[in-house]
Amino acid sequence: MLWIDGLCEYEKREENPKIQRQIVPLKKNGGSLRLDIPHHGLVSIPLQEDSSSGNIYPTGSLKDVLIAHGSFRIAMQSWTQKKKEDPLEQAVGEVKAISLFFPDVRSEHLRICMAAWLGVLCTVDDLLEMMRPHEAENAILETIATLQDNERNNKKIYEVSPKATVCSLMSLFQNHCCQFLSDAAAKDFFREICTVFCGFMQEIKFQQGYLKRDMQNYMEIRTRTIGVAPFFSLIRCDLFPPDYYPDSILAIQKAVNVAVGLQNDLVGLEKDMDEQEPMNAVFVSMEELLRKEEMKGTKLADTIAAVCSLHNCSIAEVVQMHQRILQAAGEESEIIVATSQLLFTETHLRWCTTAKRYRTHLE
Repeated sequence: MLWIDGLCEYEKREENPKIQRQIVPLKKNGGSLRLDIPHHGLVSIPLQEDSSSGNIYPTGSLKDVLIAHGSFRIAMQSWTQKKKEDPLEQAVGEVKAISLFFPDVRSEHLRICMAAWLGVLCTVDDLLEMMRPHEAENAILETIATLQDNERNNKKIYEVSPKATVCSLMSLFQNHCCQFLSDAAAKDFFREICTVFCGFMQEIKFQQGYLKRDMQNYMEIRTRTIGVAPFFSLIRCDLFPPDYYPDSILAIQKAVNVAVGLQNDLVGLEKDMDEQEPMNAVFVSMEELLRKEEMKGTKLADTIAAVCSLHNCSIAEVVQMHQRILQAAGEESEIIVATSQLLFTETHLRWCTTAKRYRTHLE
């Protein structure tokens, strides 16, 4: 049995959260991020203790999720670029993240697929970054074709090439998730993932200068590559009939994609500065402003504040749309999905500011 440190369930105490201003200090310029976040009063739920050994283990469905995801993480180890990391430790970290991201989701099959997507998304991102542009583009096109293949057999054999590493990994991922999803849910899930990969394709063109380097193009890409929509596809398909997409839910999803994409960029800003990573909303926004004669004196702190403001506007949109759904007293399933979307804007920031890959923390 896996040793668990800090794995827990979460529950919210506030059904109608108030917006709170969260301060995230920046070390390099002495400034800070000022982000409006809905506060749900999240608390952790202690796990049961194994009295015979004194060890703490996950109980119920979370235990089964961890076992399934641990096996998948071991299977995908040959594709990861961080082979020194223990795959079981990675599995624990990803299950922890899903437990935090979606406190109201307790279905094993959803959590298993969510954890798999989180692990695969980070791994694929690393793999594509190591490829030359044409190799990455070929890998993306081949992967989209793989995910759209209705036969989905696990006997496909790929040539040994950079693009094959991504394609074979995604084929493994597809077969893993199809064990837990209905055909309709799998179709919607992989369709959303294909949209993420289309975003990866656009990102390559953006970096190569084939697309204008401005915030409009950047955010169209970022809202896809953030990879959030597939999670909500799983939640939606578990509650709604196949191919049913309430306009209200899709509208909230667009605003959530913007908010969490900007959270990722803002919290990861100093890391991106250290690594000279140009794909960040702050850098793109500042470059766009500096191209305008009247904005030549724009400072980094001003641009950070402007991007924070854009984030806060997106949060306000999500809150307003969520309130409209509650006031309309519509279908319970619609309320459940909308509430999960709103809650994610809080839990994602909490995860960002505690994850090792970022270098900032909430005050």
